[in-house]
Amino acid sequence: MGHAAVKYKIARYSNEFTTHSAIVWETAPLFIGVILLAHVSDQAAVTDGMAMVYVGARVLQSVSHLISVHHLMIFLVRFPAFLVQVALLVWWLLSLTSVI
Repeated sequence: MGHAAVKYKIARYSNEFTTHSAIVWETAPLFIGVILLAHVSDQAAVTDGMAMVYVGARVLQSVSHLISVHHLMIFLVRFPAFLVQVALLVWWLLSLTSVI
């Protein structure tokens, strides 16, 4: 393998790593904000039961993104894992604001 091919592979993997690492943090500020709100308002019990489900969905989404970007992986694994995260955040916010 020539020098140019090696540089191309390094550049490609570097770009993929940057993309993957950015995706890992896409919902982290929302999650951290909701968890902090729950603890500051003495309502940690609202988030305690499902926090590990959220983290599991986050890990599943991240790992599936690293494994494949095939459209079936996106529709059958990554997007449902993302929906679980969003649904939990909405449920927690509604519960914390006493709407539910």
